[in-house]
Amino acid sequence: MRSPIGMMAEALPVVIINEAMAKQYWIRGDDPLTARLIIGRHDAGIQDEPERQIVGIVGDVRDGGTEYNPQPRMYTPQAQVPDAVNALNVRITPIAWTISDKGRTASLSARIRKTPQVPACRFRYPYDG
Repeated sequence: MRSPIGMMAEALPVVIINEAMAKQYWIRGDDPLTARLIIGRHDAGIQDEPERQIVGIVGDVRDGGTEYNPQPRMYTPQAQVPDAVNALNVRITPIAWTISDKGRTASLSARIRKTPQVPACRFRYPYDG
C-alpha cells in the first residue's frame, strides 16, 4: 500500500498562488489557472525542478504586518519539493509546520517527537480544545 505522501510525490507537479501573485503577473486578464510555471530552475544549480500547473488561488497573508502590502507567494506540496530545494531552504531559513489534531496537541506533539525522521525542536500551542 502506498502512502498519500508517496502518491503526491509521483503526481502532476502543482502549485497554488496567492491573490497578490495573480494580480501582479496576470495583469491582462489571463487566467492563472490555465498557466504553468517553473520555480527557480536555474537558481543554486537546481536543475530538476519541473514545470508546475497552477491549481488554485488563495487569499493573501499579511505575515509582515497589516501595514505592509501582501507579497506574491507560491505554495507547493512538500512531497513534490526536490531534495536540493529542501536543502537550500533549510540553510536559508528554518521550516515551520502548522499541525492541528482537533485539540489533542499534547498527544500529537509527543507522537511527533518519537518519530526519528522529524527533527522537531519546539512546539507552540496557540490553543487547546
